[in-house]
Amino acid sequence: MGVFPEDYVIHISYLIRLWVAEGFLTPITPKSLEEVAKEYLEDLIDRNLIMARDRSYSGEIKTCSIHDLIRDLIVRKAQEEKFLHVMNQNVEISPEIMKNQRHLSIHGEIRFDVGDMYDSTVRSLLHLADSLLSINICFQLLRVLDARNITFKMFPIEIVQLVNLRYIALIYTGKRKIPASISKLYNLQTLIFFRRLWYGKVRILYLPSEILKMPQLRHLLFEQGFLPCPSDAENGNLQTLTGYRRNLLVPLAVDLAFPPNLKKSLGPACLGPLCFLD
Repeated sequence: MGVFPEDYVIHISYLIRLWVAEGFLTPITPKSLEEVAKEYLEDLIDRNLIMARDRSYSGEIKTCSIHDLIRDLIVRKAQEEKFLHVMNQNVEISPEIMKNQRHLSIHGEIRFDVGDMYDSTVRSLLHLADSLLSINICFQLLRVLDARNITFKMFPIEIVQLVNLRYIALIYTGKRKIPASISKLYNLQTLIFFRRLWYGKVRILYLPSEILKMPQLRHLLFEQGFLPCPSDAENGNLQTLTGYRRNLLVPLAVDLAFPPNLKKSLGPACLGPLCFLD
């Protein structure tokens, strides 16, 4: 919880996906990791360590936050043990600062010395401040990359070399299709692509069909895009596919067997060689 800035409103689904990707949870048969995470979260709320904010009409907690005093205690203790380092000012990250750090949360404009960061032990990188800067992704042991506030005009191809990645969230505004090589990330559980306006419009995002064959992928979220739907896609772990509806531009239909664990799909079943998401 210390990775978030003060007074930050945290979406429960976001927090749970991070916990799962970080490996903080122990599986409890027959529950899913997401169900286990919800139980832990409810326990923390009952203990008043986390504050529930917004709820759905059914009473389910949608957002939460943490008291500033508790957050300060968490951050101080985590930094003492080099479990977490929080950057909240405009500074350059040095090798000395990053030595043996496991988690890095950035709340300001930060510049990286790429050469010195290559052998870093950082497992998770969260950039939670609005930024016009791009970053060079060079943390070889990285599991979590949350760069949702950094705009990539070119797809950061170095990502596909980070085979330990379990979570990716970023803004991609380029014209080119997401490379099929992203499917090499066999451990990836969550993949989120955000888009930004380009001359008043949002460009269509083109994703490769190989994404639906990634064995560990649990959550696929993106805005306005085309996703080829191969009939041989057999991802039994996929739980979330958002913004999903029938592509009315393709009259010829090919059935896609939906994953048995799919719990959230914003639209009807996939019919057609292309799916349109918005």
